[in-house]
Amino acid sequence: MDLDYEDPAQNLSIHIKKGQNHFTGKDVIDLLKFRIPSHISPDMQNHYDGSDLKRIEAQQNMFKALIEQKFNMHYFSKISDIVKIALDNTETNMSLNDCLNLTKDIHKINPKDVKMFILPGQEQTVGSKYYYTIDDEASQNIVKSHFQSQSGSK
Repeated sequence: MDLDYEDPAQNLSIHIKKGQNHFTGKDVIDLLKFRIPSHISPDMQNHYDGSDLKRIEAQQNMFKALIEQKFNMHYFSKISDIVKIALDNTETNMSLNDCLNLTKDIHKINPKDVKMFILPGQEQTVGSKYYYTIDDEASQNIVKSHFQSQSGSK
């Protein structure tokens, strides 16, 4: 379905036609900030309810698509330029050299092996505030099964 949305408070203007689209970086950021206000049609809410969990899911889907699109030899030769751009737009105490060292084995990553998780928990609204309470035990199970070796070390 087409997506037409204006939010002056965020300086956010989204006008996307249904179907496959090519986005600029700004288009992607705007889309990933999108929340469906309560006055949007129920049909729209059936596709995307605007909740934080759905926004996280959309962000993960975008990141997976980005990895699949950009993980090819053409971009590996540009890695230092990409890292420099990221550093210019990020606040960190890491040097360009530190970041490049982290990317030295990037060509070995298979995009299909990249996994993303939303920690299990419960959504709660208290008054006008929204909370997400993480289920510690279920989250620890994810950490143990996906991020720790058989010996239990990290």
